[in-house]
Amino acid sequence: MIQKLLSFSKILWICFPLFCLSNLEAQPSKVNWMSFEEAFAAIEEQPKPLLIDFYTSWCGWCKTMMKTTYSDEELSAYINANFYPIKFNAESKDTITYFGEEYVNNHPAPAQRAAHQLTVKLLGKRLSYPSTMFVDPTTKFSLLVPGYIKPAKMPPFLMYMVENMFRTTPYPNFEKHYKVANAPIDSAAKEEVQPTVKWLTMNEAMKKFKKKPKKLLFNFYTDWCNGCKIMEKTTFTDSDLAEYVNEHFYAVNFDATSDENIQFLTDELKGASANDTPFHQFFLVLTNNKPMLPTLILMNETPKIMLNLPFYRTPEDLIPLLKYYGDEKDKEMTWEEYQKSLKSGD
Repeated sequence: MIQKLLSFSKILWICFPLFCLSNLEAQPSKVNWMSFEEAFAAIEEQPKPLLIDFYTSWCGWCKTMMKTTYSDEELSAYINANFYPIKFNAESKDTITYFGEEYVNNHPAPAQRAAHQLTVKLLGKRLSYPSTMFVDPTTKFSLLVPGYIKPAKMPPFLMYMVENMFRTTPYPNFEKHYKVANAPIDSAAKEEVQPTVKWLTMNEAMKKFKKKPKKLLFNFYTDWCNGCKIMEKTTFTDSDLAEYVNEHFYAVNFDATSDENIQFLTDELKGASANDTPFHQFFLVLTNNKPMLPTLILMNETPKIMLNLPFYRTPEDLIPLLKYYGDEKDKEMTWEEYQKSLKSGD
């Protein structure tokens, strides 16, 4: 089994190893399933993504998924803490209200294997069971995963939704980097020198900045942020990205939950424990008290914030942004114009 790299986060989220999955002997689901009505009432109080399990009474793999994936202690605890999970009979005869719209099953009562209107709406022509749909609370994004999901295959889908990675990255792109971050490292690869961003401490960065001003890059992370860990293993080890950052920025990798007081130019900023918050004052100040993880902050030589970039980013996504500000193209054109120039090859 793949060696454990990532763990689920601990603030609002239950922390547990991704790959230390419990035994898969047949046992009932440990997920606290809800009805649509219960889930939507809960969303009004506290927005969370939905996890909708589409099953039928005759589907063998649906039963297997209940006895394996949804009976796993760690996965079910994470789902219960971070989602509103709905177990939906895809051939139900009930009237269901889904985000304000009513759906029914128009087929005669005795009809067998007749899909509910809501099933058809959400699954479209892909009426395969089980199917799992992840829906963000605004319904602006949904991810449909047809078929049986093994316990070891479920974590990336969950963290993709909970850590808002869907806001910046298509799932196939995220999954590619997730697999790289979790791939076992052989002995030969360990001996190779991997390209990486040359991180400085705050003191080192400030000394260099005072001696020779250069743009600053602050990467805010925590030990429990999966997106942060994947970026550490993939984004910041991308050779092109690392080379560019090392040439154009003083880069600081900053623990957003650090208790250490720091000096930033003339300001002394207090650690998390002195703030009565989970986060360091420096992180809160730079994000305008709107902390998201991970967050990347770019500052110019003034120093003034040029970019506040929250959420997970792939190297392919991040490199153009770094060059836009690092090469000072932001002084010549808008970001949209710069993107067009990249596509046209200008």
